[in-house]
Amino acid sequence: MKCQPMSMRYPQRIKCLLPSTKSEDKTVRVFTSNCGIQDHDVIYQAMDLCDNYGLDTIAVGKTIATGMKLCQQGFIKPDDLEGVPLEFGNANGLLEWVRKIAYGEGLGAIMALGSKHLADTFGAVKLSMTAKKEKRSASNAGGSHDQDSELTTVIDSAGLCLFSSSALELSDYTELVNAVTGFNYTDEEMLTCGERILNNEQLYNSRGENRYAL
Repeated sequence: MKCQPMSMRYPQRIKCLLPSTKSEDKTVRVFTSNCGIQDHDVIYQAMDLCDNYGLDTIAVGKTIATGMKLCQQGFIKPDDLEGVPLEFGNANGLLEWVRKIAYGEGLGAIMALGSKHLADTFGAVKLSMTAKKEKRSASNAGGSHDQDSELTTVIDSAGLCLFSSSALELSDYTELVNAVTGFNYTDEEMLTCGERILNNEQLYNSRGENRYAL
């Protein structure tokens, strides 16, 4: 499949915070296949929320999906949910968990640290949605980001395909960037670059300056 965005216009009944017409196939799949959401209007609304909060859509989708598995198998108890459903196919619950992750509310604070941390917290590490040693986790809207979000930003800023992360590690990207630029970044410095970019994106979004972005 060619790596390119697809576009669509939202129905007027969808009240998104920001208009957005582009999505990635992998992002759509994580909300449909992993979270059981079949309503594409809801999926695009969730994507808009992630964009507004400065969250990685794929990471958020995988983390919520992990939470759904933990609930389904009884690791997460009803009292942990504070009345918000966390189950496959529940559209309203999905949107509310995106918000709770962004603001670090209740269980959302644990989910904001990623699927691995979430699964570890409830003693079910095998249920976490991870690839190799990477965390497939969400960034925090308050400015704290996990390693996967920072790495994703580095890959994107370097003009590389995000799908390459299924085969490459952080050290591989560091080596590639150093080879092209002549710099001598360490892995830690590369992640710091990603963190700075994310912080600038969130600051830009918080000012509402992307209101008319498509």
